[in-house]
Amino acid sequence: MVRPSQSIANIRPSSVYSLACGCFLLFTGQLADVLGSRKVFLAGCLFYATFTLASGLSQTPLQLILFRAMQGISIAACLPSAVGILSLSFPTGSTRNLGFAILGAGQPVGFASGMVLSGVFISKLSWRWAFYCSAIVNLVVVIGAWWGLPSPKIFEPVTWRTFWRKVDWIGATLVSTSLGMFFYVLAYSPNKL
Repeated sequence: MVRPSQSIANIRPSSVYSLACGCFLLFTGQLADVLGSRKVFLAGCLFYATFTLASGLSQTPLQLILFRAMQGISIAACLPSAVGILSLSFPTGSTRNLGFAILGAGQPVGFASGMVLSGVFISKLSWRWAFYCSAIVNLVVVIGAWWGLPSPKIFEPVTWRTFWRKVDWIGATLVSTSLGMFFYVLAYSPNKL
């Protein structure tokens, strides 16, 4: 039998980040469709920077796990909305294809370089500096995106009533919960039971 304190010790913050991101991709993509890709992207980037800084400032393992989970949800808001912004900003054809190619190449390059740089910060300074530097970079991205991203050409205000009606809450809950349980089983470390 696993006690609650043991189960928290078995959770890896990196697994929580990936788990939260994977579980909320479909839901945040639907939010981007309803509210607008630019708004969801900016909110996701701002929350990502905030929770990245909070992860660096965390004092307990539980705080780090919770902040990493919130980071995962925040980046889940950025990924589908970035694709939406790209598809709405460029006309169909070679320009849009080039944009998707650059996005497809840039994401893994950014991920790999982030892993290398975080390893350098961890070995030279401390693990907290990896979070601090990432938060600074993300704040710069938020500021650049605020001025650089095009505003939607057709502005349709969304009321709370249409928001609640357009989002598939039951489907989002079922998909996120089932994906969360599935990925938790894959990420959970059985050798610590």
